[in-house]
Amino acid sequence: MCAHLRTHEPRQYRGLRITILGERMTTSNWTDSVLDAAPVRAIFGPSPPSLEGIDLHEINLHRDGPRVLLRFDLQDFPVHPPRKWAFAGFNRVQMRLIALGVQLLEIAGLQSNMKIDLSINKEGPLTRVCADNGTVRLELTAEFLIVDSISAYCDGASS
Repeated sequence: MCAHLRTHEPRQYRGLRITILGERMTTSNWTDSVLDAAPVRAIFGPSPPSLEGIDLHEINLHRDGPRVLLRFDLQDFPVHPPRKWAFAGFNRVQMRLIALGVQLLEIAGLQSNMKIDLSINKEGPLTRVCADNGTVRLELTAEFLIVDSISAYCDGASS
């Protein structure tokens, strides 16, 4: 049993705060670097979830775009989850991010359990996604980063 929220339509940013430091732009949080943060705000409110300690399940490469899909579980669960999530007893949030117009992709290492800290920043017109846990390293730079879906499920190990 799984509930999904999908989006592919860009919206205007509201309240975007950006500080320019050379070529890198530092934003107030990672959601400022995605094309449309509305799905994240709809689930988590004004405070987005942390991308520290995510459980990376999948990295899909597509030549069209080119694009990369990242699918991972968050450590955070919303304080006020959607009613159907609460009613179903869901306790884990899974997110899918799509990087479009990938300019750079480097992947090193592989583990069957990939707990990793993910960082997302703007670098000029591009978005940079990095992760490194000592064994697995991921770096990609893309024109756009999109929240493809946010879903929830019941993780028996988290109960």
